[in-house]
Amino acid sequence: MVNDKSNGSEKKEEDRLREQVLHLKNRVNELEEMVKMRDNIINSIPAHVYILDMEEMESVWSNEKVREFLGFNPRGLSVDFDGAVAQSFHREDLDIIREAYEFFDDNPDEDYFGVFRLKDKNGKVHYFNSISTLLSKQDNGKAKRILGIAMDITGQIKSDKEVRMLLSEDLQVTHELMDKMSQRELEVLQLLADGYSYEDLANKLNLSIDGVRYHIRNIYQKLGVNSRIDAIREGIRYRIINT
Repeated sequence: MVNDKSNGSEKKEEDRLREQVLHLKNRVNELEEMVKMRDNIINSIPAHVYILDMEEMESVWSNEKVREFLGFNPRGLSVDFDGAVAQSFHREDLDIIREAYEFFDDNPDEDYFGVFRLKDKNGKVHYFNSISTLLSKQDNGKAKRILGIAMDITGQIKSDKEVRMLLSEDLQVTHELMDKMSQRELEVLQLLADGYSYEDLANKLNLSIDGVRYHIRNIYQKLGVNSRIDAIREGIRYRIINT
């Protein structure tokens, strides 16, 4: 009789465990379906969507568009500045990426907007307009995980001037400088940044040395500087020259 009771209790316990296992299995299946649904929805969005872990400095998730664009799955890869993901960015835009990484430490309740250039799997450079938002924080209050959404706007860019304005630190200043400076002055400033001497400039542009000095004086005046180094620095800052 005792054995019958014992066997009956064990069977009830087994049945209860089976019910729990079945419930968990059903729940797991539901969650898997929800994940599939989430991925299907996100993959249907015409944008690159990704999640970065800023504590571990690695990519933790991306949608199909990101993986197809890069030619590899960045999950688990470092997003630090010597990592494979960061190397896909245009080198001139690394300061923008660094700014985006640090933005949420001081602005946890705001979204970050930015334009950057990224190379696809064939090495072609594309322009992206992006928004990032904070998903979670570390114990010390710094950013933990960031959700980013980026739209490829390469096809919308029609001129070099538009590119420079998109990437500028201050769009208004860039616009004013691009309007104020002549094409020849922009060319001279670019060559100064490339390391040309006055004599090299004269030979390259078929100008006299005095002609070179004339253009450089005008450049200094329009940029509000007194030296070659400062002129180049301002040109880079407002993206009116390439580095």
